[in-house]
Amino acid sequence: MKGPYKSDQLSVDHIIPRAVAPELDNVIANLELMPSRMKSAKRDRIGSRQHDMAKKLHQAGLLGRKGMEAVLR
Repeated sequence: MKGPYKSDQLSVDHIIPRAVAPELDNVIANLELMPSRMKSAKRDRIGSRQHDMAKKLHQAGLLGRKGMEAVLR
């Protein structure tokens, strides 16, 4: 309701990008809502947030070994 994105539509985006771990494409735990302008500025970057999420998804059995390796590269 406030801030730089107050008039933007919300959009669903992947926390760990599909390009990095396609197996997480439809995993709801890997999805988040964000303003459309923020999503369009986002790239397929992997940072500490994505590393932490990958570890949790791997421990839960939702991300396989190959997907985990791709995130850590």
